[in-house]
Amino acid sequence: MKVAIIGLAQSGKTSVFASLTGAQPASAAKGHEIQVGNVKVPDARLDHLTEIFKPRKTVYANVDFLDVIVPRTEQGGAGLTSEVITEIRSADALVAVTADFENPSVVHPFGSTDALRDIKDIDIELNLTDLQQAEKRIRRMEKERATGLEKEAMMRAVGWLEEEKPLRLLDLNDTERKLLFGYKFLTQKPLLQLLNVGEDKIGKPVDKAIMEYAAENHHSLMQYCAEIEREISELEP
Repeated sequence: MKVAIIGLAQSGKTSVFASLTGAQPASAAKGHEIQVGNVKVPDARLDHLTEIFKPRKTVYANVDFLDVIVPRTEQGGAGLTSEVITEIRSADALVAVTADFENPSVVHPFGSTDALRDIKDIDIELNLTDLQQAEKRIRRMEKERATGLEKEAMMRAVGWLEEEKPLRLLDLNDTERKLLFGYKFLTQKPLLQLLNVGEDKIGKPVDKAIMEYAAENHHSLMQYCAEIEREISELEP
């Protein structure tokens, strides 16, 4: 399984990546980069079966985490350049990290912390990325004078994206879903909104407006204190 971690600069997504993979945060001073970390998924059931059957090799499930690194000097945006988009299109799911903490030493790209605003900004960026791809495909179809179900499905996708709605909410039949699946649209992928909270918010309820927005857009939602989790991951087992 491959999971892409995205988010605005200074959202803490690289700390999330480090806490999950144990990798040291990389620097992207020269531009946008992708850092990859592989994690073997612990499974007590597999360990138990290994003790019983004693196989030559035990193979755990693996998850590849992709961290989209945005230069500190870049203001706004999730660093979705064409090269980055090509990489994360292969992901099975997206994790969008949003800053929901106050730290004087961390300068937010927009000058203030507003989790709902940032969540919506990331959604817009993903939406526009898909819209550009769909429109480009339609232009090619028109140039080739192509007709048929694929073009109709793509036209439906463009109309939906123009309304600023993610494709995961578009009601597709099985044929349309198969036709669009190969394009690996970002807003079709499962998305987890990860609220990177400070210690003061651990265990406290999520803002109602954020919960409602997540439900409307079929986002999964959870809180995560990346700094604490990263520190824990660095301790001896």
